[in-house]
Amino acid sequence: MLLGWAVFLASPLTLIGALVFVVYMNRFQIKPKESALLNVFGTAFLQYQAKVRRWL
Repeated sequence: MLLGWAVFLASPLTLIGALVFVVYMNRFQIKPKESALLNVFGTAFLQYQAKVRRWL
């Protein structure tokens, strides 16, 4: 959706915003959540992680 909005606005600044969003989500949302899930579920989560992509 962010990429579509960036194309609609035809502004390079909006493309940078989409990139910043992806970096933020990976660093501050996804990695901590994966660590917490690994602590709770252990090897079962590792098996699940091997089957499923990070960004659905």
